[in-house]
Amino acid sequence: MASAALGRDVAIRNVLITDTKPEVVQRVSRLGLADVLPQTVSCWAIGRTSQHCGYCIPCIVRLVSCEYADVADVAYKAYPLDQIPADASWRDTATDNLVHLCTHVSGLAEADDYDLDFHFTDLLNCGDQLTRQESFAMHRRWAQQCLTILDRHAASAKLLGN
Repeated sequence: MASAALGRDVAIRNVLITDTKPEVVQRVSRLGLADVLPQTVSCWAIGRTSQHCGYCIPCIVRLVSCEYADVADVAYKAYPLDQIPADASWRDTATDNLVHLCTHVSGLAEADDYDLDFHFTDLLNCGDQLTRQESFAMHRRWAQQCLTILDRHAASAKLLGN
C-alpha cells in the first residue's frame, strides 16, 4: 500500500523481529529510555483496574522481561512468581497462567528442530522477515531467559520442579 501511495517500492523491516522481549527491554534501557517503561501498559485487565494485575500472561512476561534486563517496572497488584496465596481471588488464574508459561518455555528450551517443527508450527509463520532457524534461535533464547528468571522465584521454581 505504501509503495502504491508513494509511487515507488517501499520495504518495511521490523528491526526487533529477532529480539526477545527481554532483549527489547535491554535495548530500550541502552537507549536511555528505561524510565519510560513504567508508563507503558501490558496487562489484560488494566482498563478495569488501572493497575497491572501481575498474573495475566502479558504481566508475567513483562515481569520476566524487566527482571532479566534489570530494569525498573511498574507496581503490580500481585507477584505470583514468588507466592500465590491460597485465599487470593486470582489464585486459579495465576496458577493456570504460570503453569502454562513454565510448561511452554520448558518445552521450547528442550525441543530439537524436529519437535519445534512438529509441536510449535506457529514459529514457522514469519514470512520473509525471519528464517526458520532465526525463529527457532530467538524462541530458544526467550525460553532460556524466562527459565533463568522463573527459576529464581519460589512459586515458579517449584512449578519447574526446582
